[in-house]
Order: sequence, then structure tokens, then C-alpha cells
Amino acid sequence: MRLHATNITFDEVSQVVYAGDRKRPYTAFNFVSHGKPEYAVSIDGKVSIRRGMTVTALLREPGNWQTLVGWMDHGTGQICGVPSPVVAFWEAMAFLSAIALVVAMSSPLIGSGEWPRSADYWMLAIYGFGVVINLCVLRRSMQIVHRLRQFAPARED
Repeated sequence: MRLHATNITFDEVSQVVYAGDRKRPYTAFNFVSHGKPEYAVSIDGKVSIRRGMTVTALLREPGNWQTLVGWMDHGTGQICGVPSPVVAFWEAMAFLSAIALVVAMSSPLIGSGEWPRSADYWMLAIYGFGVVINLCVLRRSMQIVHRLRQFAPARED
């Protein structure tokens, strides 16, 4: 996935709407920068957007704000719109723990004939899929965070 970095200052911000549900909130807004308006831009999470705010944004397509992946606020250094790599890591560990528990609990039953071996394979596949998904989210989040830090100008505190 090729991401394109752009630095931008929001000259005007309007119609900021916090939507989504508890597990997947997002912020939709319009903005004007250098006289060019952008409409219906959305970013994952409940993000504070202010007039005069300068960000380094990552877009999947250059100049297309509908493909916004995330940004780093130059004023605060906060990264927004990107799933937390720490959360993805611990979710992967939870799935790994579930796999270990399934193996530990079912191994005595397999030899006795009380538990079909195919059930173990299905459970391992389901939990393994959860591990793989969370590790992919972890990798992608870390790549995006690294790119944002790479392209954002150094902060002067």
C-alpha cells in the first residue's frame, strides 16, 4: 500500500460530526486550506479538529481526502485515525492465550474418543485467524505511525 504524505493547515473547519458506534467511532468534517475546499472528509476516532491546525496527513491517493488514513497534529504530536499498535498486540496475545487454552483443555479428551479431533482443528483455525488479523493490524498500524513520524517536521518544545 503506497501512502502519500502531505502537510496542510486547516484555514477553516466546518460541520464537524462525531458518528459511528462505541467500537468504531469516526469524525466527519469539511475544511478549507489555501482557498481549496474539501468536503465529507472522515477520520477514524473522535478527533479534535481546530481552525489553524497543521497536520501531516497520509492519503492513499495524492490529493484525494476521501482516502485519508491518519494524521499527526504538529501542535500536539498526537497521531489520529490509526488503530493503536499496543491494542492490536494485546488482542493478538488474547487470541494466542485462547489457542493455548483450547489445546490444554482438549488434549486429554482427544485420545479418549470423547472429543472429535476435527473440532480442535476448527477451533485452532478460528483462533489462529484472529491472531493473524490482529498481527496484520499491528503491522499496518506500526507502518503508518512510522511514516507519520518520518514525514512530520520536528517539534520545537
